[in-house]
Amino acid sequence: MVDYALVIKRLESFLKDTHYNLVETLADRVMDLILEDRRVLKIKLKIEKLEAKPGWATTVGVAMEREQVTTRRKLEGVF
Repeated sequence: MVDYALVIKRLESFLKDTHYNLVETLADRVMDLILEDRRVLKIKLKIEKLEAKPGWATTVGVAMEREQVTTRRKLEGVF
């Protein structure tokens, strides 16, 4: 079972010490951080930057999805 309180603490710590100009880069790093926990099998993430360009767009953002990479080997004849 995933400890969401721990995930939030790790994210808060990560976010207070980082700055990214691109929301795509931020989303990629956040997903890497969350997927370090092997119990997380899949993540969907949406990040929006509010008032990104005043007078032009109210928000800009990105939505991404990623799954845990697992390696499965079929062992035949191994006892």
